[in-house]
Amino acid sequence: MAERSRAYQVGWVLTVVVVAFFLLDGGAKVVGAAPAIEGTMELGFSEGDVLLIGALALLSTALYAIPGTAILGAALLTAYLGGAVSAHLLNENPLWSHLLFPVYLGGALWVALLLRDSRLRRIFPWRGGEERS
Repeated sequence: MAERSRAYQVGWVLTVVVVAFFLLDGGAKVVGAAPAIEGTMELGFSEGDVLLIGALALLSTALYAIPGTAILGAALLTAYLGGAVSAHLLNENPLWSHLLFPVYLGGALWVALLLRDSRLRRIFPWRGGEERS
C-alpha cells in the first residue's frame, strides 16, 4: 500500500508541474504577454489566434487538474501538444530545442495521470495486470 501511495503522490507532484507549465503558457497567451504573442506568431498563427489558443490551453488544463475530468483534459492537452509539434515541424524548428519538448510534456502528463488514477492503471497495467479487478 505504501508503494501505491508513493506512486500516487509522485503522480500529483508531476501533475502540479505539468499544470503549472500549461497555466503559464495559456495564461501568458490570454493576458497578451508580448513573448507569448510573438512566439505564437513566429509559428505562423495570427495575433487574433493567440487568445483562442490560450483559452483552449487553460480550459484543457482545468479539466486535467480536476480528477473527475482528468482523462478528458489529458486527451485535449495531448491534442494541443500535437498542434505544437505540427507547428514546429512546419516551421522546420530544430528537433532538440523545440520539437521534443511537447512530446516530453505529453508523456509526463500521461505518466502523472497513470500514477494518480487507478482507472487508467486497470486499462493499461504495466506490472502484469495486478491492478485489474
